Amino acid sequence: MLPLPPELWIQIFEIATLIPSELNSNATSIFERSTHSEAQDAREINLPTRRALPLVSRTFYQLSNRFLYKSILIRRGVEVKRLLRTLVDSLHNGDEVHGSHGRWTKRLDVEITRSRHWRGIGHEEIFHLLPVMPNLEIFVGFGMWSLPDDRLMIMGLQSCVHLKMVFLPSSILPQYQDGIFPLVTSAPLTSSLRIFYPNQPGSSLLLKTKQEAYFDSCQGRNFVALTVSDAWIQTHAARDPDYFPHLRTLHVYGDICTAFIVTHGHKITTLDLEISGWRDATPLLPHLPNLRRIVLDLVSVVDLAIQLAYGVLNPIPANFISDKVKMVGVTVNSSQAPHQHYSAIFRLLPELFPKMEVLRILERNIVNTLGKQPGRVRKWHTDLMEKRVRLEREDGELLIEDCQK
Repeated sequence: MLPLPPELWIQIFEIATLIPSELNSNATSIFERSTHSEAQDAREINLPTRRALPLVSRTFYQLSNRFLYKSILIRRGVEVKRLLRTLVDSLHNGDEVHGSHGRWTKRLDVEITRSRHWRGIGHEEIFHLLPVMPNLEIFVGFGMWSLPDDRLMIMGLQSCVHLKMVFLPSSILPQYQDGIFPLVTSAPLTSSLRIFYPNQPGSSLLLKTKQEAYFDSCQGRNFVALTVSDAWIQTHAARDPDYFPHLRTLHVYGDICTAFIVTHGHKITTLDLEISGWRDATPLLPHLPNLRRIVLDLVSVVDLAIQLAYGVLNPIPANFISDKVKMVGVTVNSSQAPHQHYSAIFRLLPELFPKMEVLRILERNIVNTLGKQPGRVRKWHTDLMEKRVRLEREDGELLIEDCQK
């Protein structure tokens, strides 16, 4: 039998260590993004496999670079210094790849924590990496960032002419929003860049753009996902339908700005309610005709589930029901949504969303816990399948698969 060529081995290992949607720069919702800490953990687990490949042979070393550096995760300051040496040296020392290893990099994730792993490392050094990553498409920043000069970040990101998606650290946005606006509006990025703000403070960017006299509605043309609440939304942006033409995902944190929903609700296909309750969202349903996906915390529907179980809520008020939603994602504050309530909740959700096809539990720790209760999971699976609803874990596979191992 002939041995497999090294190129085929590399493809096999690349597929084996691939994380779904890792390089999906067109992602527009929580269902399609792999930025959760659990996804970062999965990427770190794959690192030993990736690092071992170049040690097999010189040929493996040459071939493996194109996927070893395709997606880079930085969790410690020392990794920044190592990468600076590796990428810059490969650019100047005539490496076998005929150029910087950084030219293979499509995605860069940086998690900064207040720990010994970042002592003595200036966060600005991260952006010295970007010029040697000319083909970078996705930049993800999360954790506790602190920059002495926001221009370092903006200039670094602007040097990435192929950039398609940016997850900006929430701790940066309120402090450095002056510098972020030029990135949002700079050419050639304006036609393709997608900006995601992870939580409410980031949305204050639009307040600043108004103060800086940016009145052109095109200032919001690149926003696909947005956080909205009464705490920050400007009247003009809320009532002008030309703002946010590409908006598809709405993340609601706290109070809901009714004027914004009335004007822009027809664009929304995914609604992430986070801590907002379903009762608070129901008056807005008539203004969300294209809503297909929703993310709920189970805590927000526990009271409805209990009322339905005891016949207090019978029938369910018509204004509580959305017959457009096909996928429901659930997050769980386990201390407030104990497992004994899950059965009632899983009976309630098909009533609230009669066209629901998928019920997905978005947190791996909850999936692991439920996997230890196979009897309950099988019953939920059977009951929901009778209603043509898939009960899924966070990766899109059936939850019952965890009970069959």
